[in-house]
Amino acid sequence: MNIEGLPAKIKEDVEDRSLEIAERLAGSIVIIGGWACRALLGERHKRYTLDVNGFCGPRDLENVAEVLKSMGFSVARMEWGCICTLPYSLPAELGAEIKINARTLDALRDVAIRIEISGPKMKEKRTHHFFEFEFNEVMEKRIVYHNRKGSVRIMVPKMEWMTANKLGLPTDYKNVFDGCLLLLESDVGKVAEVINSVDDWSEMVKSRMPRVLGRVSQAGLANTLLRDAKADLKELKRRFKELEQLID
Repeated sequence: MNIEGLPAKIKEDVEDRSLEIAERLAGSIVIIGGWACRALLGERHKRYTLDVNGFCGPRDLENVAEVLKSMGFSVARMEWGCICTLPYSLPAELGAEIKINARTLDALRDVAIRIEISGPKMKEKRTHHFFEFEFNEVMEKRIVYHNRKGSVRIMVPKMEWMTANKLGLPTDYKNVFDGCLLLLESDVGKVAEVINSVDDWSEMVKSRMPRVLGRVSQAGLANTLLRDAKADLKELKRRFKELEQLID
């Protein structure tokens, strides 16, 4: 779900709700996806994120599903883990504070917080490829709420592991933006080591590169977000070229 077009205060409330869920699960899962990128990149991660994605061991998975069910989430068990959803409800006080037009009301009907939890091995949906995180390659990071007191401490993959994962994922604007910013902050050699160590993930990264670079250069949301984050696009392209030479 793309919430970029919603009013800023609503987006912040959606993120705070999502982050609250992440806080409830923090002791049981390693968080990946958008929240991991926010934790690693800080304020440079200038896109909103709604979903919570993470991995855990098989014993924790059942407990996580039960916690989410107790919070009102619908829980769908999958072969690889679970998908849990909860429709977003606009707080009455926030709705009274800002002007809500009919278009925004329609958009809000489709907004739901989605939680996806799996094991550390994640299969690419359309191919035989997979990426597997390591439990010993994680670190603790902190994220601050927008409009609530305090912050959340979560476990996330180390920078180069998150970068390697993102660069092999489908090239929607979120993955392109996240992967590019992460690459600019990463040790390219270490990213290549991770890619080369995981199955044949290098094939996925290489196959995605032309489309990623196209989205970086062409007008669109990924390009806009990268420019807003003051990303050095020339350095980014140099790093992609270096990475391509290092991966198998």
